[in-house]
Amino acid sequence: MLPEHKGKMVKYRQQHTKKEKPLLDAQHLETLSQVIHAAMCANHTVVVELYDPFETQTLTGAIAKVDVHKGQLKLSNDEGNTWVALQDVLNISVV
Repeated sequence: MLPEHKGKMVKYRQQHTKKEKPLLDAQHLETLSQVIHAAMCANHTVVVELYDPFETQTLTGAIAKVDVHKGQLKLSNDEGNTWVALQDVLNISVV
């Protein structure tokens, strides 16, 4: 098998194993909002699960800021700050 064929096969598999973004109901969104508020007020560390078409990504850190107008939240950890789109958040749990 040629390297070009192998690359195309990998790309084909990735495209056909994409996961659809789950729709979050109103109750789950309210729970996420409450967890964000509580974690931010108490400066707790959280684990944020993010949607990715191929695999769920997780980030860990403290919520430093929430920008509702831009739809983002800012996570701070030892590696620095990361802005996360709120629309990509699937779940948040306090560590």
